Amino acid sequence: NIVLSLKEKNINSPEDLIGKTVGYAGSPLSEAEIETVLENAGASIEDINFIDVGFELLTATTTGEVDATIGSMVNHEVPQLEEQGFEVAYFFPIDHGVPDCYELVLLTGEDQVKNNPDKLKKFLRAVQKGFEFTKENPEEALQILLANQNEENFPLSETVEKKSLEILLPAMETEYADFLSQDIKVWQENADWMYEKGILDKKVDTSDIVVNLLE
Repeated sequence: NIVLSLKEKNINSPEDLIGKTVGYAGSPLSEAEIETVLENAGASIEDINFIDVGFELLTATTTGEVDATIGSMVNHEVPQLEEQGFEVAYFFPIDHGVPDCYELVLLTGEDQVKNNPDKLKKFLRAVQKGFEFTKENPEEALQILLANQNEENFPLSETVEKKSLEILLPAMETEYADFLSQDIKVWQENADWMYEKGILDKKVDTSDIVVNLLE
């Protein structure tokens, strides 16, 4: 999740947003994030023109309807715009006061965790195998993805997906965290922040909702 703009707008930090028009997809989370990065810069959301552009984040950016957007992904919208010939600039809200978070997570029900843990563990091990295969064979994995795409309804660009893979693979496993591992402290920091911002109407103990089946 990034704050994205065309390079010509000269927006490289929260301070550069002041007086500008910023688009978002109507998400309370995006609103809280932009509010936080501005507060971190000594400003407020009142210092920008914040407008809901729905899911047309890229169109709003390239047509000049907005100066910047929040809600795009560094592994998708950035290479997509670059493929179209645009030079872009972006920064990460987590570098400006927003707590770090897990962008993609796996969800299941409490009944599944309680009654079918072995099935879930098998699924996670299969995901791990897929990740290991992709690390060792990125080009082959990319071709498998392209061969199984929904070309009629959601066509993929090989250039964009290759760049996305190059961005994501190093982020999915680091020297500090194994693939699929999660830190309960990260979840709790997010829950506390969302409560402070009014996204959650009550405090949440994230140890009640996060489980690591691979421990």
